[in-house]
Amino acid sequence: MTDTAPYPAGSGTDSSDSLYNPVFEKLVDQTDDERQLIGLVAYGLYKQSKRDWLVTFRKEKNRDPTEDEYHDHARSQTDTTLRGYVSQASELFSIYSNSIIETERPKIEAAALKGSFMSAFWPSFWSSIAFTLLLVVLGLFLYWVGVPIPIQIGK
Repeated sequence: MTDTAPYPAGSGTDSSDSLYNPVFEKLVDQTDDERQLIGLVAYGLYKQSKRDWLVTFRKEKNRDPTEDEYHDHARSQTDTTLRGYVSQASELFSIYSNSIIETERPKIEAAALKGSFMSAFWPSFWSSIAFTLLLVVLGLFLYWVGVPIPIQIGK
C-alpha cells in the first residue's frame, strides 16, 4: 500500500508527482504544539480509516487496489471528512484528559488539604505574637519617654 509521493509540498523536493496526497498537511497544523498533537492523532484516525478501507477492499474483491483505486479513495477524503477526524481527535483528547483528572482528583485533593490548617496556623500564630510584643514594647517606650497612656486598670 502506498501513501503517495514521499515528500510534502514545500519541502524543497519535487512534490509535483501526481501520487502526492496532501492529507498530512491538511490535518497537522504545525503552528502550535496542541494543534500539532491533535492533527497527528487525526492523521492516525485517517490512516486507520484508510487501513479499514483496504482490508474491506481486499476482502470484497480478493485483490489489492490499483493505483487509480487508491487515488479514488484519497479523493473521497473531503475537507468535511478531514474536519471530522480533527473533531474526533479533539474529543479523544478531551475524554482522555478528563479521565486523567478524575483518576488523579483524590491525590490532588489530598495534597491540597494535607496539613493546610496547621501550615496556615503557625505562621499566623507567630506573626500575632510578634505584633503583640511590638505593641507592648511600643507602649513601654511611650510610657518611658513620658507620653501619658490613658489606661485604667480596675476601678
